[in-house]
Amino acid sequence: MKIRNITVQIPTSVGGEVVIPNAGIMGEHNATKLIFNVPEDYVDANYRYYVEYSVPAGEPVRSEYLPLDAENKAEFSVPAALTLLARPVCWFNVVYLDDGETEQIIKPTRVMLGFTPSPNADMILSNQYSSGINRLLHSIESGDFKGERGRGISSIIKSGESMRVNYTDSTWDIFFVPDGTPGAPGADGADGADGADGAPGADGTSAYDAAVAGGFTGSEAQFNAILAGVGDIHAALSLMVSGDDNSPSGEPQSSGTVADDADPPLE
Repeated sequence: MKIRNITVQIPTSVGGEVVIPNAGIMGEHNATKLIFNVPEDYVDANYRYYVEYSVPAGEPVRSEYLPLDAENKAEFSVPAALTLLARPVCWFNVVYLDDGETEQIIKPTRVMLGFTPSPNADMILSNQYSSGINRLLHSIESGDFKGERGRGISSIIKSGESMRVNYTDSTWDIFFVPDGTPGAPGADGADGADGADGAPGADGTSAYDAAVAGGFTGSEAQFNAILAGVGDIHAALSLMVSGDDNSPSGEPQSSGTVADDADPPLE
């Protein structure tokens, strides 16, 4: 089994929170190692470092003191008590040790882990449930049972396709809400009502004005008289286009005989 090494940078500000949404697989004991990178400000020969965490229906658990290596890093293998949970929380502490007495140096840094359910998650959760029930019954029989505080939602933060729900007991859940598949096109809507009538258009140019613009120099009365003499304007235009004067061949007929007026041929 491959060990997952996850580096956790301890903030230099007072306290703080680190979120690791993909810390490993639920139920894999000591398969995830947290490597805490301690700032130089919190490195001292008299300082001690440890991790504290809580489990359901149980008292807080504190690790042994974690030694720092030459790079000021402290390692902590995540135990099964935490990997059995989907969203466990632990705290990294720095204390000053003097003659057996400890003094808190910084506010503990909260580390929020997220473990992915394994294929046998049902069995793991069933065992966890049974173990929790047994501890609860034992606490009741021994008379040291203490009820837990109520658990409510303190905030909901949505980012992209994920949604994080923060609870009042410092735990949290992340839900993935991907966009759904686009639906089928809807049916065409009913025809809308007829629009209002538009405003009347401006008067167009008269035939006489058009003729004047084209070079006609007579009066409007003269122009009208010429139009009246044309007769059926449509028929006249058709004859002009086709060249037809009702002859069988479509060729225009002459009104006179050219030979009558021509000179006689030379002898």
